[in-house]
Amino acid sequence: MKKMIVLMLCAAMLLTAVACGAKESPKTEPAQTEMQQQESRQAGTGTLTEGDVESVQIPDPFTVYDSLEECVLGAGLDLTVPESVNNSAERMFRAIKGEMAEVIYLDASGEEICRIRKAAGNDDISGDYNEYAESSVMTADEVIVNYRGENDLVKVANWSIGEYTFSLTAGIGMDTEAVAEIVKGIK
Repeated sequence: MKKMIVLMLCAAMLLTAVACGAKESPKTEPAQTEMQQQESRQAGTGTLTEGDVESVQIPDPFTVYDSLEECVLGAGLDLTVPESVNNSAERMFRAIKGEMAEVIYLDASGEEICRIRKAAGNDDISGDYNEYAESSVMTADEVIVNYRGENDLVKVANWSIGEYTFSLTAGIGMDTEAVAEIVKGIK
């Protein structure tokens, strides 16, 4: 009886070891060297490997410009923004050709303070789709501004003037008075 139990346990362990063994995936294509893969990608031929698929990304639609003047030319629309926001140290100018202008205000350490966008239409162009605890409306120089945020701080503000829509996003948040002053300086 003991021999039978030992024999069954050994058989069970053997089956478990075989079942858990690593399977090597069959190769249907001959292996390519990294150089051959690179040449194939550049030529637009060859097969995609798993690494190729993981590295495929959507290209950034924004172009970075050195000045506001170049940015508005790239966007195809006029934009007036404040020189500085909350003691910002630097501005970065970006545009989606023929569609949108964006100015990003940075502090001395390069952290974003806020970003301002302008585009034709009346859609929400902020790119911030978070849900916030607070949502309200204010008026700045007769412009109706919809804003969202939390803890009495504005995180996203949207408004329209004529045929253009604007947005201001501030990840760290700003009080409503600061946002109203910024909105007054944007055209």
